[in-house]
Amino acid sequence: MIRTTSGGDAPRQQTSPGKCVCAQVRRASRVLTRLYDRIMGPSGLTVTQYSLLRNIMVSEPMSVSELARVMNLDRTTLVRNLKAVEAAGFVRSDRGKDARMRAINITGTGEDAVARAMPYWNEAQVIVGSHLGEDDVRKLVALVEAIEALDD
Repeated sequence: MIRTTSGGDAPRQQTSPGKCVCAQVRRASRVLTRLYDRIMGPSGLTVTQYSLLRNIMVSEPMSVSELARVMNLDRTTLVRNLKAVEAAGFVRSDRGKDARMRAINITGTGEDAVARAMPYWNEAQVIVGSHLGEDDVRKLVALVEAIEALDD
């Protein structure tokens, strides 16, 4: 745990010297992304696109801001990712509750793409689960949730 003084001054005490936690998590994220993307390649979707489409499927319709919040992405990154799946015909933007809001909806083509990609995603999940073990996967998910709580 790192304790800092108020006002963003330098840390007073670091109880866990060693490797940078942020760098280690980013490295792990890149490895997992490459693994999922390699396995999901035949589906035509990346794991990022799959995750985006799945989130839209289970929560639609949703504004870009709401979707960014749900996925814990900044709007700029989300809009960039949305452009690719919209160009492929997987999602569409409709007018939202008011004229200023864009509501993101998945199309039938998008639902088909998710259905084609799901077995590959499941395969990647099994590989990661087999490599880490069920207990470590549960711990990893809990750790990620704890890390996300830092953003509150």
